[in-house]
Amino acid sequence: MKAIEKKEAIGLIKKAPIVYRYLPEGLQKDRDVAIAFIKSNTPYVDAYYEAVMEGKRTSSETRECKTSSVMRTDNADLFRNGIPTHYPKILGDFTKDAEIMALLGATRMHEVIDFTDENYDERVVSKAIGKGPFLVGPLFEYWYDRLARDKKTGDYIRTKYELTTDDSLFIVTAFKCLEVIDTGTGSHDDAYAALFMKCNSFRSEAFYGNENDNVSAGYVSFFLDYRKEAARIFRVFPVEKQNELAGRYHFLAGLMKPDGLNPELAEIIAKNCPIARQILPDEYILRYDLKRDPEHSDCTKCEKCSFRHILIV
Repeated sequence: MKAIEKKEAIGLIKKAPIVYRYLPEGLQKDRDVAIAFIKSNTPYVDAYYEAVMEGKRTSSETRECKTSSVMRTDNADLFRNGIPTHYPKILGDFTKDAEIMALLGATRMHEVIDFTDENYDERVVSKAIGKGPFLVGPLFEYWYDRLARDKKTGDYIRTKYELTTDDSLFIVTAFKCLEVIDTGTGSHDDAYAALFMKCNSFRSEAFYGNENDNVSAGYVSFFLDYRKEAARIFRVFPVEKQNELAGRYHFLAGLMKPDGLNPELAEIIAKNCPIARQILPDEYILRYDLKRDPEHSDCTKCEKCSFRHILIV
């Protein structure tokens, strides 16, 4: 049987990205073939997760939850020609290629990336993260692990950003990610937003694990003790973007200038968010007579800041 040629493989992938999974390993590792797959498969990934989110929105209204197998059956056409989930792990081998990292980091396919001391190249990540903001996820995971054993870098970050020795590993990791983003090329806006999202989801995941106390303390500290820095970064976004993000993650409203906050959004937060008093400016606290809820000291019970967030990261 004649071996498939690279040009033929790329042509087939553009028609049906699922072909990539069945190619010889040598072709899967070819840079041009991998790029063709990522670009061709992205619409399938986006379509599937849009269907998933629509299913979750419908479930919240009907209170009938669809299982993953049902979701797959309902979207079987996407799986015939594409790979909407469980992406080829071999893509994670391209950590030294900024273009491929940017392409992966712009989609859910970033899940294949697992940075290690051996494959991590900060120059590549910094170059790619502006176009691939979801690289923030594996970046945060990597540095959270590494800083626990890399005292030199930890001390450097504490000194550079004037952190204290009491600041948690969570805080140092967040600022290390900020450093990588800030030294990168292109727009930082989406990467900043992705970092906020990662901080929130990381905290939510830790809520159910053994590291809850340390991560929770760091999470609260980031938005309270370092609120000025957090707000400075967040306010880089246009006011419309700030309101859009705050509409999705209510705790971000606390980082906005009072006159920039949409009054309609403020009303929604006031009426629905358990920690609205901690988030909203004084005028809204008075207008809606907001009280502090002792059972909700942080965002763990607000679906706009925690559970809903996990669904779309």
